Amino acid sequence: MGGGSIQSLFSSISSGGSPTDVPSVTEALGPVKKEVRFLSQASSSADDMQQLGVVVDRSGSMASMRSELVEGLNVFMEEQRKVGPAKVTVMQFDNAVDSVLDSVDLAQVPKFGDEHFQPRGMTALLDGIGSMIETMESRVPSGKLEGSAAPVIVILTDGQENASQNFSREKIFATITDKKALGWKITFMGANQDAIAVGQSFGVDRGSCVTYAATPEKQRAVWEATSAKVSRERYTSHSSSYSAQELNRCG
Repeated sequence: MGGGSIQSLFSSISSGGSPTDVPSVTEALGPVKKEVRFLSQASSSADDMQQLGVVVDRSGSMASMRSELVEGLNVFMEEQRKVGPAKVTVMQFDNAVDSVLDSVDLAQVPKFGDEHFQPRGMTALLDGIGSMIETMESRVPSGKLEGSAAPVIVILTDGQENASQNFSREKIFATITDKKALGWKITFMGANQDAIAVGQSFGVDRGSCVTYAATPEKQRAVWEATSAKVSRERYTSHSSSYSAQELNRCG
C-alpha cells in the first residue's frame, strides 16, 4: 500500500474526563482533515500503568470492512476501560507503519470514525508487529514481568504479509518467543488465511490466534471476542485463550 506521511488524526486530547465521558474526535479536536498523522500524548498516569498496544491492517482490502473495523476498535477501547487503566498505543500499517496513538491514557482515547481509517496499498504486517514490539520495549522494564506490568499487544490483519522491509518472519518469531517467556501477552486475529498457523509461525500461542471471516459481521465479532479474551488476561500472569464459543462466532 502507499506510504507517505499521515496528517493529523488528533491535535490534542483533553487531560480530564472519565471513561464514561470520552469525547468524540470531532468534539475534542475540531474538524478532521482527510488523513491522519502521528499522535503523541504524554500520559498523566503513573509510569507503571499497563501498556496496551493495537496493530491494525489498513491495506486496501480492508475497505469493505472499514466501518466495522472502526466500530470494533471503539468497542474494544470501551470494554478495556471497564477492566482498568492503561496507556494505549495504536499503529496501522500498509506499505509503511504509522503511529495513530502514542501512549495515551485509555480513559482519554477519543472515539474513532471512518474518516480516521483510510484503507490503501499493501500489507507490511511484519513491520507493523516489529515496530509495536520495539515501542513497547522502550516503555516496560526488561526481564520477567507479572500481571499488569506485562504489555498486551493485539494484532489484526485481513491478508498475508507482502511488503515488510525491516523485519523478517524469523526475527518476529524469535522476538515474540522471547517476549512470551517474559510475560508479554500477544493476540493475533487474521482473515483470508489460517490465522492459527500464521500466528504460530510468528511465535504467537495457538490459543491466542483466531481466524475470522472477511465480512463486516465477523469483523465486529472478532473484536468482541478479542476484547473478552484480553479482559481475562490483563491482570493475570499468563495469556488467556479464545473459548470455543468465541472462535465459532468469528469463523
